[in-house]
Amino acid sequence: MANPGVPEKDLRRVQEMLEECGGNQSEAARRLGMKRSTLRGQILLASTLPERPAFAASPVPSADMSNADLITHLAGRSRKHRARFHAEKNRRIAIDTKEPLAIVWFTDVHLGDNGCNYDLLLEHCELVADTPHAFGVFMGDASNSWPVNGKLGKQWAEQETSKHQERQLVEWFLKESGVPWLFWALGNHDLWGDGETILRMMNADLVPMASWGAKVTLEFANGRECRCDLAHDHKGNSMWNSLHAETKTAQMGWPADFVFSGHRHNAALHFEEFASRSQATWLMRAKGYKEADSYGHFLGHTEQQEGHAGVTIIDPTTDRQTPIVHASLDIEAGLEYLTWLRSR
Repeated sequence: MANPGVPEKDLRRVQEMLEECGGNQSEAARRLGMKRSTLRGQILLASTLPERPAFAASPVPSADMSNADLITHLAGRSRKHRARFHAEKNRRIAIDTKEPLAIVWFTDVHLGDNGCNYDLLLEHCELVADTPHAFGVFMGDASNSWPVNGKLGKQWAEQETSKHQERQLVEWFLKESGVPWLFWALGNHDLWGDGETILRMMNADLVPMASWGAKVTLEFANGRECRCDLAHDHKGNSMWNSLHAETKTAQMGWPADFVFSGHRHNAALHFEEFASRSQATWLMRAKGYKEADSYGHFLGHTEQQEGHAGVTIIDPTTDRQTPIVHASLDIEAGLEYLTWLRSR
C-alpha cells in the first residue's frame, strides 16, 4: 500500500516521468527536481498502486475550418467588405430631372441635448417639406449618443432625455420630419458605442448612408453631374480661416463642385474658382442646432447666431463650370430663390 504521506497523483507523475525518460532515474529525478534517492523511494511506493483500467473515449471532431477553407472564406469576405467600403464612399445618386432644385445641408442636430434648438429645426424641416423640388442631406451627429462607459458616460446625467428617447427622436428625424433625404453621413457621436448599428437598422437602406462622409455624384436627367465632397469634418485647421480644411480639400483632393463639413459648430461660406484645376467650387460649413453649449463655452468658443444649416441651388442646364448657381446659409432666402428661379 502506498505511503499516505505522498499523494497518489505525485506517485503517478513519478511513473509517467520515468517512462518519458526511458527508465533513466537520474534524468527523471532532475526533471522532477528531487534527489535520486527520493525518486527511488517513490518508485517503490508507486509500485504498490493499483493498476488503472484502460479506457478509450470516442473522438470529438474539430469545429474549426481547415486552413485552406478558412483562408478561402476570409478572402471572399474581404472582397465583399472592400467592395462595399469603396461603393459607400463613392456614391452616385440619380435624380430624374433637369430642372433647378435645392439641397438643404443639415448637420449636428444633437437631438436630445438640452440646447437643441427644436423651434428652428422644426421650422427648417417644414420649409424643406413644403418647398417643391427641395431635398435634404444630413451630415452627422443626429444625437449626443453618449457612451455608457468612460468619462463621457456621466454626460447622460446632464441631459433630460434618456438613451431610448434620443433614439426615438432620431427615428422621427430620419423617417417623419418630412424632409426628403438624399443622403446621410454618420458623425463621431453617431459612431460611438452601438450607435452606427442602430442607425443602420433604423434606416434599412431607406436613405443612402455612410460613416463620416463620402464623395457623392448627383446625376441629372440631361447628363449633367454635380460632384459633392462631403464629410462630417475635413482634415485641416486654421485660426484665421474657418474654411481652411475645405479649401485644402478642394485644391488637393477630388475635383468637386461642392465641399461641405459640420462637426465644429461654426458656419462659413465661400466660392472660388481654382483656375489651375479648371474647377469652380463652393465651400461651406454649417454650425448645426446645438446651442448653449457649456463645453464650447469652457473652451472659449463664442457661439455663432447664424448658419445653422446651408442651402445650394443646382441648375443642371447652366453652362457655368459648376451647376451650383446659388448657395446661402439662410435657408428661407435660399428656398425663395429656388421658387423664383423655377418660375422664370
